[in-house]
Amino acid sequence: MSGVDWFTYFLHPERLDSEFGSQNRGVEQREAGVQVLHGLLGTSNFREYVISAYPTLRDAHGQQPSEKYAGPTPPSTPKSPGVGAGPGDISHVSRMGQCSRFSVSPVSGLPNDSLSAVLRLNELPELSARQERLLKVARQLGLLLRFDVEEVERAVHATIRFMYYLKLLSNNGGEEGSDVPDDTQFQIHRWIVRSAYREEDIGLTMEVERSKAMDVSCQALSAHATTLDESEDQSRSLKFRVTYDLGRLYFAQSRFSLALARFKECQRIDPARCTRDKFGLAVGRPKPSVDEYADACNTIVQPAQVGTMVVASTPTDQLRSLYISGPPSVPLVLISA
Repeated sequence: MSGVDWFTYFLHPERLDSEFGSQNRGVEQREAGVQVLHGLLGTSNFREYVISAYPTLRDAHGQQPSEKYAGPTPPSTPKSPGVGAGPGDISHVSRMGQCSRFSVSPVSGLPNDSLSAVLRLNELPELSARQERLLKVARQLGLLLRFDVEEVERAVHATIRFMYYLKLLSNNGGEEGSDVPDDTQFQIHRWIVRSAYREEDIGLTMEVERSKAMDVSCQALSAHATTLDESEDQSRSLKFRVTYDLGRLYFAQSRFSLALARFKECQRIDPARCTRDKFGLAVGRPKPSVDEYADACNTIVQPAQVGTMVVASTPTDQLRSLYISGPPSVPLVLISA
């Protein structure tokens, strides 16, 4: 779709119901919806919020965001620090974590505050009338198509995904809604879990901390997974992805027994999808497969028997074997999920 399409819905949001309603939810319309979401929440429409998430960003003239930075927008997923970085290379500039702008309730596992409150607490500018309308239309589209987290990741820059999800939690008046659809809650829980382990992968955080709020999100994903019908292809695929998310999150928290159980469940749901050739990554490095994650967890949980001695491999040894090949002296460099 061309860039003008999203603007058509910006001007005429009443067309969303007729063109993306339940009677028009084919694959083509869903992909069209992702493109519309990409246009509505494009970085040019929310540039000040995007740039503010890069506290160390400088352009070729040394300007920082607070000094009206005029350079290009950094990528949604920065490359690992120090890997081929050169002067002025913004692809390695670290950004703030996706969920670092707001606090999460240890009871519901959902953000505590409304979008307007989060912007105020982070000393970010108020939304303009145009930005309010863009988010309102994006919310309307999101409630119609119920975008998967992966679709939002494709369409929306990481630095402003919090705006989309917080808007989903609000009613049309912009205040926090009391009756949040179950599917919306599920998508937000999954976004929180995925952002945690994916940002640990690229070095934006050293470890994923355990918390009551994160446990609530994990419990919500587990409960949702049990309701999915494995005899139906889409449901089975979602169950696999949710189970994988949980395995990766527990792995990042060094809860290896829990991670192993999830990876084994992935192997049961779709064994063919767990093999090494099903996990590829650009940059020329293979992405660890479910089978490899399961093997690493199993070695950590069940120490290897060598002769009459029991020798336990350390978690670091196992992590190294997943991400790099070479002698132990090679530094561990995490890669993006």
